[in-house]
Amino acid sequence: MPCAVSASWGVDFVPEEDATLVARLREAGGIIAGTTYMPDRHGNPPTGNPWNLARTPGGSSSGSAASVGARMVPAAIGESTGGSGIRPPSFCGVAAMKPTFGRISGKGMYVYSWVLDHPTVIGQTMADIALIYNCIAGPDPLDETGRTEPLELVSAELPATPPKFGRIVNYFPDLCQQVMLDQMDAAVARLRDAGAEIIDIMLFDQVDFLLTPAAVEEPPLGHGGGDNRMNSPWSVVGIPSLTFNIGLSPNGLPMGAQLAAPQLKEDAILKAGAWCESVMGRLRTPDVTYPANPGQARGRLFAPRRRRLSGQPVPCFLRRDRWVDPHCSPLSP
Repeated sequence: MPCAVSASWGVDFVPEEDATLVARLREAGGIIAGTTYMPDRHGNPPTGNPWNLARTPGGSSSGSAASVGARMVPAAIGESTGGSGIRPPSFCGVAAMKPTFGRISGKGMYVYSWVLDHPTVIGQTMADIALIYNCIAGPDPLDETGRTEPLELVSAELPATPPKFGRIVNYFPDLCQQVMLDQMDAAVARLRDAGAEIIDIMLFDQVDFLLTPAAVEEPPLGHGGGDNRMNSPWSVVGIPSLTFNIGLSPNGLPMGAQLAAPQLKEDAILKAGAWCESVMGRLRTPDVTYPANPGQARGRLFAPRRRRLSGQPVPCFLRRDRWVDPHCSPLSP
């Protein structure tokens, strides 16, 4: 299967073997539907946000987040170096977890940074994330940056008591747009009403889980990757982080909150995320409207091209490894 990494040098690149996490998914019976678009160091994602095709789905895990957000697949693999596996799912109204650095093998992945790259699991629910994580995480002798501790299986079962969160009140709020701050205030009120203990803390105070916005803003217009300042600290220190939906902005766009936890606390953070999900609920399926003329659309779910079938131009959407007509069956590459 072609894996271009969205770079011009990789257009025809077909790996000789699967990455460890892909091999483990296959061994567990997973079906790899295809690869999705991620921008390279100098690009922006042409993928559109399924809630508004003129808005970005975030980057760089843009195609992965958009495909789950559009309910094309229940789960996908992303990657977080500075937060690009957490912010896109929040922009697309779904969940994601970035585990402890090295907990999921990076063997076979394109390397952006040897010390920051985190394979990330994106899912429609916390249960989806738990299922995929249990299949792909754990020690890999071929991964020089991997953790060696035995894998602790995780679940999305609700905790016995509501979690305790520390809401960071310095640094992060100063970076956010008012629409995000208002949405966070409303979410905190709902979580408190449901029984959560949420205390205001300063950055680096010790609590079970840190609570912050997942992004500084609602999904912006265009196709930029988005501001990563809400997410990059957790990649730098290599601790688990997670995003969950907190509703729609006044413009009808998904917004997300973010949790962070100590190293190797994937089970605990998923259970806390599942509790938050049970309180905040899940978003409905977005109404994705494909443009009649993809080439003239300001935003689109996939990068548009045109192929000819029986001499007639056919609008298609690129899923990086194949052409797909949004109204008909898949076309051959």
